[in-house]
This record gives sequence, structure tokens and C-alpha cells, in this order.
Amino acid sequence: MTGRAPAFAMLAAGVNATAVLVSLPVLAAGMAAQAGGGERAIGVLASADMAGSAFASLAVLPFIARVNWRALALVAIFVVVAGNAWSAVAGGFTSLAAARVLTGAGSGLIVALTFVGLCHSANPDRYFGLYVFAQLLLQALLMWMFPIAIEARGMWLVYAVLAAGSAAGALLVPYFPRTAADAGIAAAAERPPGTSRSGLTGLAAQALYFIAAGAAWSYLEPIGAGFGLDAPAVGRTLSASAFAGIIGSLLVIALAARLARAKGLAAGTLASAAAVVLLSGTGPAVQFVAAAALFTLAWNFTFPWQMGLLAQFDHSGGIAIASLVVQLFALAAGPLLAAAVLAWTGYSGILLGGAVLFLVSLALFGQASRRAR
Repeated sequence: MTGRAPAFAMLAAGVNATAVLVSLPVLAAGMAAQAGGGERAIGVLASADMAGSAFASLAVLPFIARVNWRALALVAIFVVVAGNAWSAVAGGFTSLAAARVLTGAGSGLIVALTFVGLCHSANPDRYFGLYVFAQLLLQALLMWMFPIAIEARGMWLVYAVLAAGSAAGALLVPYFPRTAADAGIAAAAERPPGTSRSGLTGLAAQALYFIAAGAAWSYLEPIGAGFGLDAPAVGRTLSASAFAGIIGSLLVIALAARLARAKGLAAGTLASAAAVVLLSGTGPAVQFVAAAALFTLAWNFTFPWQMGLLAQFDHSGGIAIASLVVQLFALAAGPLLAAAVLAWTGYSGILLGGAVLFLVSLALFGQASRRAR
């Protein structure tokens, strides 16, 4: 994909489509209260949007090289607006859950297009760094704004904001590539041999990384208690660590043109492993604060390099979409696997196991890169 305008338009639309995902802790509780459910309802409604996104991304994968991207984006935006309107008037748990699955499906289509477009941009590492940076800024804004809106007017105001933001995204669609060919996706006969195997290896590597990261992230609050911090102190630490994530994404943007992709990926993955090793021990509270900040910085620093490497293997758009699906399912699988082994290993076992998965992920990325060469 040539030109900055298409890349920035797709980047902005993709970030806009993740508004629910980045503010999910606040929204899930508000939706559960609306539906009259308890803690179980929070979990189900939180997963509804992600499930819709994952299945919509899988559904569009076989057609991404043949559909009109602008038409698909407009249909997806309409679906998101309709889903949020349905959510505002939903009268019960089942109705609201269905509305959220529909909304997630529309958002998933837009993010899928974004991933494919950025993977075929002139500098995928830098654009994914910008994507993460903008996403973190949006998260900071919405996590501050939505609780105020819910308290003032209820969830209908949140749905109205989400629908309006999605509708405004239609202004970006004319800048999208019209077709896959316009985005630089090669015809099947023009694709280099062997890249599909490298792509699958890279996807496996990314899955292991996100499983380990998701497992560690989901248990950071009780892990912080082992360092002498109460729940509010852990919450403040994790909130402050978001700034470390912003720094990580800015480092990618600054270094993308000067640092070799393999070195950036290795540095970020090794930093992730170091962070969870620090979290697995005991010590003063400052150790937890530093380790949590390093963990967040490394995760947001590593992801753009991963996508840059996967972009090398993506000649059909399938790897980019598969990457999105892999991330969603891996983030869901990580906490489940951690919960399954917690009774036998404790938090230290989960974290040290995560460090091993990080290192295996790095080895697989290296194998994928060598095989492609």
C-alpha cells in the first residue's frame, strides 16, 4: 500500500474500532448492571464483543482479496452503529449479549482491514507502533470519560458516543484502498514460495507470546499483593504503567527506520521474559512497580516488531487477519491455562512458565525469518 493517506486513514479507523476493547473493564460492569446480571454477566458480556470480532475476522478471511474494501468498511460501520443502537434499547441479558456480538463483528471487520492494510504499508513496524500509541491514548481518554458518562446519564450515553464515533469513521473510508490489489496484495501466482510455512510458524510464535502475556496480565493484582501492595496500590501501579506502554510504542516509531527488525523483536521479547522473572520472586514494592512497568513497555514495544515480521510473509492478507484472530484467542486462552495450573505451580510457576514461552516464541520467530530467507 503506497501513500501515507491510506495508511493513516486505516490506522485511525482501526483504532476507533477498538474503543470497546480498550475500555472493556468499565463498559462490561456497566453493561452487566444494565442487564441486571452479576459477576458472571460481566464475563459473558466482556467476551461477547471479542467473540464477534474474532468470528467476523475468520469469516472475511477467504474473501479479503476479492471484496471491495470501501464497501466492506461502510457495511461494517453500519453494523457497529446498529449494534450500539440495539444495545441502548436492549431489555434483557440475552438481547444485550446478542447486540454486543453484532457490534463486535462490525468492529472486527474494520480492524481486520486495518491489519491487512498496515501489513502491506511501506513501513509496517512504524505504523503498528503508531497504532499502539494511538490506542493507548484512546484508552486513557475513554477510561476517564466513560465512568463519568455512565454516572451522569447511564449506558445509553456511552452507546451514543460509540455509535457517533463509528459513524464519523465513515469520513475516512474514501481514503482506503479500493481493492486488495490497490493495497499491494499480490495475486496467487506472484506470491513467493515457502512464505505460508513461515507465516504459520510466525503465527504460532505470536500465539505463545500472547498466551504468556495474557496469563501474567490477568494475575498482576494478586501478584502485587505478594510484594506488600493492597488492591488500590496495584491499581494505581497498573494505571501508571500505561505510560510505560506509550513509551514502548514511541520507541518503535523512533527506531523503526534505524533498528533491524530482528534486533527490536529480540530486545522486546527478552525484556518481557525479564519482567515476568522479576515478578515471580519476592521483594520490595518498588520491584513490582518496576517489573510491571517493564512488562507493559516490553509488550507494547514487541508487538509492532512482530507485525512487521509477519508482514514479510503476508502476500494474501490472510496472515494479517489470522494474526488478529490469534491474538484474541491467545489472550482468552492465557488466563484459562493459568487458572488450570495455578493450584500446582502457584504464581511463580505461571510467571516462569511465561518466561519460557516468551523465549520459545523468540526462537520460532527466528526460525520463521530464516526459513523465509
